[in-house]
Amino acid sequence: MRILHIQDFGPLAFQTAALLKTMVVSVDSVGSIACAADALEANKYDLTIWDVDAVSPEAIDKLPDLRARSPKTQVLICGSNETIQIVVAAIEKGADDFILRPVRPDELRIRIQQASARAPDLSNGRESSEFGPLRIDITQGDVSVDGVSLNLTPRERSVLHVLMRARGNVVSKDQI
Repeated sequence: MRILHIQDFGPLAFQTAALLKTMVVSVDSVGSIACAADALEANKYDLTIWDVDAVSPEAIDKLPDLRARSPKTQVLICGSNETIQIVVAAIEKGADDFILRPVRPDELRIRIQQASARAPDLSNGRESSEFGPLRIDITQGDVSVDGVSLNLTPRERSVLHVLMRARGNVVSKDQI
């Protein structure tokens, strides 16, 4: 999973960034909404994590525009109790989920897993994943090996998708 983390590079943002580095994800960090817009133009992300303590309330007004540039990218808002009004505004403007500070590692991991389950695989520009002869079409739920269709249960497809996204990295039982 590829994540864009919009942060202010302060202590709280570093805590979130450190937690992200312990997970099987690829993270790019930027310090402003303008940089986030540039990153979204240049790359495909599965998830953006907006640190609302790092952005001005007016920046949330840009959320619909950024969603339009990258409509399949999930948006997770991260903020403190002091910024709860900004979090609510972000949800109203199209954010998919939120998490309050202090960020607990298990909760962040679960939120990322939920976003991963909802998001198409954007790493290859299609809504499918391929690994050697194995191919899974995320939209249709079709799985095939060398073009021969496999009949898998939804749970088996879900586990296979998680393993394929990890691309040979270790995946814990909790991540599945």
